[in-house]
Amino acid sequence: RTAVAAMALTPILPQPPFLQHAVQQGLIQSGVLGVRLAGAASEAFIGGTNPALYTGPIEAHAIDPSNGFWQAPGGTAKVGGKAAVTNVSAIIDTGTAGIVGPPEQVARFWAAVPGAQEDAGEGVWTYPCDADVAVAFSWGGKDWGLSADE
Repeated sequence: RTAVAAMALTPILPQPPFLQHAVQQGLIQSGVLGVRLAGAASEAFIGGTNPALYTGPIEAHAIDPSNGFWQAPGGTAKVGGKAAVTNVSAIIDTGTAGIVGPPEQVARFWAAVPGAQEDAGEGVWTYPCDADVAVAFSWGGKDWGLSADE
């Protein structure tokens, strides 16, 4: 299990993102992108969601596009049900498997995980595979937990 403490920003393009462009052109009715990440059963539903794949209300949050990403500010990273880092921003990117952040926030997060240690001071952190650690993220709604497998 690792987290990297740095990230490269992609330059802001002068064109609107695909989803915004599709709404502006009337190609889809809704500016919603539903994504299910589940190995071979993954899917992207452009212009809405697939209600057969979830229950309950959809949690919506304001997005800050100033960095050229779908970035949700104001979150909290929790370890063991307690806030380890507040004012977290998340970039919604279905093509990224890692979690990255500012080095000081990443260090505070991992300091709350029993047995975690930075690998050779390179901004990559590890923790024991047999550790039972409950990790969740929240942006003012429910807690979105990560399982040990994730």
